[in-house]
Amino acid sequence: MALPNLVFCDTSFFYACLDPKDANHARARVLVAESASAGTAFHTTWDIVSETATLLRYRRNFQAALAFLSDVKPGLRIVTYGDRVREEAEQIFTTYGLWPRSSPVFL
Repeated sequence: MALPNLVFCDTSFFYACLDPKDANHARARVLVAESASAGTAFHTTWDIVSETATLLRYRRNFQAALAFLSDVKPGLRIVTYGDRVREEAEQIFTTYGLWPRSSPVFL
């Protein structure tokens, strides 16, 4: 399957890439390699960068968090958004949140 030109990455993806003990590590590394070959751009938000660094700090160590910030973050495209988007996301979640497998992240 061909990868798209851009993908949105969340904390679980970044963490899986960087923790060899994560259950999804091998698959995440394959996706990183395929993305590099395809020229796929990784998009994320500052909230996710911050959450990933914090998760790495507490589940792995401070050096892993620093490596993420110095080695991975510079290659990411940080998507910015304002309060209106957050408010709309919350409204969608409160409206559809009882649906199976719904999450505020589905936006």
